[in-house]
Formats: sequence, structure tokens, C-alpha cells
Amino acid sequence: MALSSFKFHVRRGHLRLHFSSGRGHDLEGRAVMPVVAFAADLVAEVARRKRGRLEGLSVDLGRGILRATVDGKEGIEVVCIDGWDFETVVRPSSAPLIEWAEHRFDCPLAERC
Repeated sequence: MALSSFKFHVRRGHLRLHFSSGRGHDLEGRAVMPVVAFAADLVAEVARRKRGRLEGLSVDLGRGILRATVDGKEGIEVVCIDGWDFETVVRPSSAPLIEWAEHRFDCPLAERC
């Protein structure tokens, strides 16, 4: 079964990365940089819609929806991206992060991490 979702939570320079299997991986320091690089397009799309500090981001590839929690001027807000925007922006931008995670954590699509 293919990797169907991923999410990450950001807390004071610490990143927790979760996959569809529910297994989490903690990343700190330099280990965070690939996630930042691969998720940059996703974060940029969220920031384009709502400014603030990104608290977490969840991508459900099966349902076709991205949800991000942003701490902005109005307090905690949720940004949702689905439909055509998801298919044209989020799904293509997710591929590099998924490939990196599969390689980094040795979890091929067929096995789910």
C-alpha cells in the first residue's frame, strides 16, 4: 500500500515527522534541513494564503487535502487546500518529501513506514 499521508509539527527548532503508518521520526538541527527544502513549496503556498508562524502541516494524499495550522494575527487559524489547488500544487510538491522520507527511513511505498 502506498504512503497515503504525512504531517509535521514544528516546536522551537524541533520537527516531528509522521507518516501514514503512525510512526513518527524526530528531527533536530541539520536533519531538519531536507524537510525544510522539500516542503518549501508547500509552506510557501500556506503562507500565500495566511501569514503567521506555521505550527503544523498535514497532507492526506488519499483524500486530497492539505491542512496547516498557523499562529497569525487573529490567533490560531487553519488553512485548507483541496480540489484543483491540491492536485496542481500540493500533490506535485509532496513527491520529493515522500521520496526523501522513504530513502531516509528505509520505508518503500510497498511497505509503508
